[in-house]
Amino acid sequence: MELKRANRLIFGLIVPALTLGAFVAAIQDPQNEETLKPVRRAERPRFQRQEWQGTFFNNLFTEGLVGQPQEKRPAVAVNANRSPDAPAKVAGDAAAADESPLGLWKELIDAESLENEVKRLQIELESLITTPVKFQTDYQNARYVFIDLSMLFAIISQHEERVRWQDSALAAQALFTQTAANCRTTSPQAYQSAKLAQDQLRDLVRGGQLSVNDESTGDLDWSQAVDRIPVMQRLEKTLERLKQNSGNKAAFTSAKEELFHDASLIAAIGKVLVQDDVEDGDDEEYAELSIKMARAALEVRQAISLDNFEIAAAAINRIEQSCNDCHADWR
Repeated sequence: MELKRANRLIFGLIVPALTLGAFVAAIQDPQNEETLKPVRRAERPRFQRQEWQGTFFNNLFTEGLVGQPQEKRPAVAVNANRSPDAPAKVAGDAAAADESPLGLWKELIDAESLENEVKRLQIELESLITTPVKFQTDYQNARYVFIDLSMLFAIISQHEERVRWQDSALAAQALFTQTAANCRTTSPQAYQSAKLAQDQLRDLVRGGQLSVNDESTGDLDWSQAVDRIPVMQRLEKTLERLKQNSGNKAAFTSAKEELFHDASLIAAIGKVLVQDDVEDGDDEEYAELSIKMARAALEVRQAISLDNFEIAAAAINRIEQSCNDCHADWR
């Protein structure tokens, strides 16, 4: 036992000594000398100004950016107690937000959609005003088209983008409002008034000028520009077309342009209906339903840009639900 204990002690002293000796030998080994020296790295390159001048911008913001900086929209104030469907208030401009809860016209409907809808109505008039006999049958439909035109040109007159016929928009709106009033009867005078307005619209669409004796230069009167019942009928037709073109995924995919157009029109009508001078436009419940409808229409447009049929279908259902809720109280 004593011998084994002595062997263990000797082994415990010899092994560490050998290990330390090997380490010292490794340090002193000339072959390892290079690996233990500090590594020298390449120096940072140096350039003269003439070497990079003309390759890089002196000032990125003044030389590299093109055009005017994008206008920063005011932040929307978040209210935890506000319903998701209630109008949002713009921070620092609550009064403007109350007057325009749906934002600018250009955010609801673009210039091209307005122009295309005017052209659509012009074609519709061509089938309604052909002869005095035909007018006696379709005078009411013609009257409604003139009311729709009055609404569209009212929007065009206030649109923030450049739209065709904008310079004559107020005059056109007044002309079509007066023509719609004349078309309440089937008299020869009513037919002549409708025929004259039809001819002027045709010339305007083809690039001509609107010939009126007293072109309006005053402020727009929405109470004169909009007759709610015909506008509601136009809204129902547009919604029906929207539903037909989104009945399934294939229809949605093939009719995106038409869907975008109709959704834009519905969004714009939603804002028209909440103008202060329009009938019931200042009623809170009525305005809330109109705003819900318009925002759902904007969701349809967004779904089209995302190519998302499911989101579009759900938003169209909300448009229809807003209309149904409105009809339940205001029919």
